[in-house]
Amino acid sequence: MSNTDKSQQLFDDQYSLAAHRVRLYMVRHGQQETAGNDDGGPGLTALGKKQARALADRLKHISFRKAYISPMARAVQTAEPLLEKLDGIDTETTPDLREVAREHMLIHLNSAARDIRQNLEHERDTLHRFVNRVRHNHDAGEQVLIVAHGNIIRTLIPLFGTREPADSILMELCHASLCIVDLWPISGRAVLILGNCTRHLEDKQVTL
Repeated sequence: MSNTDKSQQLFDDQYSLAAHRVRLYMVRHGQQETAGNDDGGPGLTALGKKQARALADRLKHISFRKAYISPMARAVQTAEPLLEKLDGIDTETTPDLREVAREHMLIHLNSAARDIRQNLEHERDTLHRFVNRVRHNHDAGEQVLIVAHGNIIRTLIPLFGTREPADSILMELCHASLCIVDLWPISGRAVLILGNCTRHLEDKQVTL
């Protein structure tokens, strides 16, 4: 096979893969207040709201099939500016995306203390249920928005790729940052295309 034929084959393979993938846009919430008054937790600071508006301007032209939003106030408020621009997108606020413990990225379940292990098992079951739901409910070519929390996104990325979070690199995520994962629901393959991107924010707006 000539180099030209090899290049064409590579292009065809990549095009075929792209045609069969679901693209997930995962967003961490904006900067939050230090305390909240109810179960919804703290809302966004003034800077957090600016971060959310900048994110909305970046993603407003994406044709999302559906948005999944954590019920926590900081995630809901982060999603609001974008949802207003998208106008009519199918949206689900789901408790499956509530904040989870950082230990998912640090320890294996069988090495955790009993009380921690029970909590992690419950959270892991919830996230596995969400991952399976996304795999089964979305078709090739669709684009999906997920607005959640840093620990949720750090845990979801390896789970979508059928890997244990504790075996994966611990990635820091800035407020209102964007991660993009391409997912092939049938094969179970997933590829991290973009991680912790803050290109839509000014330097002074980037926070952890």
